[in-house]
Amino acid sequence: VPLIDMGTVAKIRAGAIAIRPDVRALDAGHVTFADGTREAFDAIIGATGFRPDLRPLLPDVNGALDAAGLPRVSGRPTAVPGLYFCGFYVSPTGQLREIGIEARRIADLSRAAGPARASGGNRTMRYADPHPGPLPPAGEGAVGA
Repeated sequence: VPLIDMGTVAKIRAGAIAIRPDVRALDAGHVTFADGTREAFDAIIGATGFRPDLRPLLPDVNGALDAAGLPRVSGRPTAVPGLYFCGFYVSPTGQLREIGIEARRIADLSRAAGPARASGGNRTMRYADPHPGPLPPAGEGAVGA
């Protein structure tokens, strides 16, 4: 399995990035973990795999997800202020390239929106789905902007 590490492993070893239990719910800048603990974060970055159904994690995000639980837009503001999705648009010029473009756009939009409303300080949480599943067939999972 190819892996691109931009210093993440070193930051985990140094304690700069903490490992948390499975995510059970997200709401208004807070994360509830499988063990029942709840923490506030200014930003939450999730790697949900190739066939995500985000409805269980985001049950109250009216207008941001389609009927299958996929984001309606990728790399742009959603119907929910402060909620962005990245990497859901399948690009003919390369998925990693598109993710980079979307990530920069989201960072610019977030900076322009001003300080985070969450009370958690300057904290960002990143999590990954432990069961990402196989790549979808061509044409599936693409989200228009």
